[in-house]
Amino acid sequence: MTEICSKKENPDKNGASTQPDARNKFGQSQYCRAICSIGDCHFYGTCAGEVVKVENGQVACRKMISKRWIEAMSASPDGSKIAVGDHDSKVKILNASDLSEVACGKAHTSFITAIDWSCDNCFTRSVDGAYELLLHDAATGEHKNSPSEFLDTQWASGTCKIMWETQGCFDGMVDYTNINTVDISSDK
Repeated sequence: MTEICSKKENPDKNGASTQPDARNKFGQSQYCRAICSIGDCHFYGTCAGEVVKVENGQVACRKMISKRWIEAMSASPDGSKIAVGDHDSKVKILNASDLSEVACGKAHTSFITAIDWSCDNCFTRSVDGAYELLLHDAATGEHKNSPSEFLDTQWASGTCKIMWETQGCFDGMVDYTNINTVDISSDK
């Protein structure tokens, strides 16, 4: 089994659960908080704020990108980039090849819970812990202030629980914690 985190790493002290778990063979600092895949290549986001790229069962590269734990990850439809959401309230766009940072969206006021890519790889939409849906340009990280401009945008995934397509599931609800996650079927 591939070791994702160094046993010397210190888990996030700002809210991530660090309780030992009998199912975790690597100990408390070894928790993976998010994962996404591009073919046989897998990306893991850790509670220490590191992204680890694993190819053919071996760590290909790793990069510390945050001081806080990583909660959400999503691969671009063309497989060239990954979007990473952390508890620093940022959406970071990384090159999938070497994990170098391409852009950083800084408009969120709370930790990121989900990220989706537009089918053309140009935009991300993300939801945070304050239940706010924000859109960013994937090339620059620029916040897009008019969500209505994206009404007809085709999205490669539908994991953000606050979006046009999920309006009906919150009918009359005030407490959005009743729904933890969503996903839209590909046949819409």
